[in-house]
Amino acid sequence: MGAAVRSVLLTGYTVGANAALGTTDTILQAFGKIQAQINAAIASIATKANSAITISAGTSLGGGGDLTANRTISHNNFGAAGTYGSATSVPVITTEATGHVNSATNTPIAIPSSQVTNFNAAAIAAPLTGFTAAPGDVVATDTILQALQKIVGVQNQWYEETNTATQTNSSTVTGVAISALSVPVTSGKKYLIEWTICYTSSSTGGGLALGVTNSGAAGTFGCIINIPLSGSGTAGLFSGDVVSFNTYITASSTSAGASVAKMSMLFNCTASGTVSPIFRSENGSTITIQVPSVVLAREF
Repeated sequence: MGAAVRSVLLTGYTVGANAALGTTDTILQAFGKIQAQINAAIASIATKANSAITISAGTSLGGGGDLTANRTISHNNFGAAGTYGSATSVPVITTEATGHVNSATNTPIAIPSSQVTNFNAAAIAAPLTGFTAAPGDVVATDTILQALQKIVGVQNQWYEETNTATQTNSSTVTGVAISALSVPVTSGKKYLIEWTICYTSSSTGGGLALGVTNSGAAGTFGCIINIPLSGSGTAGLFSGDVVSFNTYITASSTSAGASVAKMSMLFNCTASGTVSPIFRSENGSTITIQVPSVVLAREF
């Protein structure tokens, strides 16, 4: 009996639905459902990864593992987050074998002038922006601009000039300013002014009268005036001082040749302008201011 049952053909068999067997199923229906379940299982397994397979993180990566669970591959951290480089510094970067940044630091920009194209020419041609003359002693901590300001400031404290043409005057009343030897003065400043005046007279019996005149300038001063006696080699001076403008020290005689008179003035300026030597004749003889006559002034 058993053998007969086992040998019965499954006439009418078809693969059924992938569903659970029920108590009302026939043998054919049961086989059809079981086959459908087997087919579905095979199809599902085909889409599944082999859990024995592993995922290994490569160089500079982290994570991975076998496929018994979800796995994440991550990028390892390198260096430190931040901003590198600026107008005054450049980044120095160190990388590992695959090119990832291991470290980065800022280094001040320091380029030797010899490595800068046309540096010397550009420095020479650069304008002295902000230049203001200010007298002082140059020290090692000064910039080039500060040193130039001090040097020019000191130079500006000195004033020197010479005449280039003669001047004459025979008046015993009206003085003539030696304008070529005028000195500009500034309110609030103090001055030492030295005039050296070469002159001749049309008569040895006629002397030179010297004083100080002004244009706009005001202040207090004293001026010592020395005019030589007549005769070359004659010892002695017509000497005196003046403390107001347009007053004179007068000599009553003159050497037959050219003579040199000296004027030395200390001036405390309270109003800006110019001061100049002024001359006239003592007795109507013609006085000629010769070339060169010079002035040297120092501002304080």
